Amino acid sequence: MKKIISIISTILLIASASVFTACTQEEDVSAPTETWVQKDYTYKTETGVSQLTCYFMFTEKGYTNSKLLNTPEDSRLNTSSATTIKPGLTVVVVPAASSTGAVTGTIAAELSSNKFICKTFPLKAQAIADDGTEATDGYSFEMSSAKWNVFYYANIASFMKNDQLKNPPVPLSSASYKTVDDLKDFSWKKLLANYLLGTL
Repeated sequence: MKKIISIISTILLIASASVFTACTQEEDVSAPTETWVQKDYTYKTETGVSQLTCYFMFTEKGYTNSKLLNTPEDSRLNTSSATTIKPGLTVVVVPAASSTGAVTGTIAAELSSNKFICKTFPLKAQAIADDGTEATDGYSFEMSSAKWNVFYYANIASFMKNDQLKNPPVPLSSASYKTVDDLKDFSWKKLLANYLLGTL
């Protein structure tokens, strides 16, 4: 309940700022684009709890960075070039760093040893099956700049604990990392349905 109140307060704050400054939202309070932000999640499933780190990046025009070496083909703006990402929200998921060095939880264990998952949700309606693939029926998600603004400002306190990343996260910039296509117990639907509230 506290999270919902916090989100509503954030939305009212953004609206008030645009009224009192007589500026448009795009000029004054829009969230940064083509910049990576990092957030840790506790991801709970029936088989256990995994600590995960998610990297988020939103772009309306497409994102190009010469340090992109390992972009999955379905996230690329140009399928022949790993240095570009298509418009939308790109999410990269890896196990969260542990102070003990131990990897706990079934999902984190599957992603250990330099493995990651990545998906770009485009600026159009897309039906998402529970395993994250596109489907003709199921959960429909459409990314937009308005959703990105709400997500960014609702979670800005936790983003500020980490540096905003001008360059892509390590899994996308290192050829030593491998993507996992079929990750047991992980649901993009669950992540997308809860990412505004910041809890899984």
